[in-house]
Amino acid sequence: MATFSCQQRIEHFNTQYPNAAELMDEDEEVMEAAEDLRLTVKKELTTKVPKRAAISCNTVYTDWKDFMKAFKRSGGVIEACPSTVKASPSANIMISPDGDLELVSTQEQLFGSPFVCSATLCPMVSLPAGAARAAALAIGKVCYSKGIIGHVGIDFVVFLDESTNNLRLWAVDLNLRMTSSLCGFRLFSFLTKNGQFDPKTGTYHSGGAQNALGEAATPTSGSKKTERAFVHVDMLANPKMSEVQHTAFFNLCRLRGVSYDLKLMMGTAFKLVDSFVCGAVGLISIQPTREKALGSMCEALDFIRRDVGIYPASMTSDMDWGYGEYNFVETFKAVREASDTMRTKKKPQPKETDL
Repeated sequence: MATFSCQQRIEHFNTQYPNAAELMDEDEEVMEAAEDLRLTVKKELTTKVPKRAAISCNTVYTDWKDFMKAFKRSGGVIEACPSTVKASPSANIMISPDGDLELVSTQEQLFGSPFVCSATLCPMVSLPAGAARAAALAIGKVCYSKGIIGHVGIDFVVFLDESTNNLRLWAVDLNLRMTSSLCGFRLFSFLTKNGQFDPKTGTYHSGGAQNALGEAATPTSGSKKTERAFVHVDMLANPKMSEVQHTAFFNLCRLRGVSYDLKLMMGTAFKLVDSFVCGAVGLISIQPTREKALGSMCEALDFIRRDVGIYPASMTSDMDWGYGEYNFVETFKAVREASDTMRTKKKPQPKETDL
């Protein structure tokens, strides 16, 4: 008898019982098959996870046993993530008490280390705007049926289905709160004078125009002049920031040309999440295109690396104890890799006569 892997058993179950969730309580055969599958998955997880798991934050959990003590005490969720992920878009929706759903923003997540979002890039292009909107609102409808209202953040992954060679979309995380990416959109809207997100096209536009009553008018979605892209870093933690005074830092910004133009509504702005003593600051770079927004953020991060530094005198490298609590290196890596990838894609392919 052939031995099937856990993944093959799951695929076989989904093929044989495509409506298992609906039939579970009524069909005894489906119930037994689901229980057998659950035990198979549990056995494989118990055997393989301890061997393959990597502790991301060693300052909190020193080893697997330490992590499992906390896991057993408070419980947790194991999220499935495909091995062929192409992009990690996310969406923010608002669920009103009367059930009305609004797609507030969509964005790409940038990762400097696995499963840790370092920055967000807008607009999102890894997925058609209509598909992202339909998926987010469908999840929002289910959330409302479960009694959930307010801000909800949804994380997706776009991956290549090796069996069909087509791209697929999975929802992998649900955040029942105002997320950092939504805070980034609110900051963008403020800096661009009531900048807006168009859920139909997935584009962002600056505001600034006024109507006859003197109120901020809604930007025209089709206008390329008002179209904007931005990169948002919610919190950049760098221990060297605690050694710099506010006035000295922003004087350096002015000298190096790292600034935000209020008239053009473009450039890089800093947000003070706390005093510089804590070694943390937030950033947002707004430009007409995604490529320019990434370039602008790279310049700002490189300015901090060169003129402020990364390691305090007490640390000689990121291997020293305690530096794992800071995320400057990972954030710079995530933004720079996204910028390099975009530039590579835009390079014209050589003609046959050039080869």
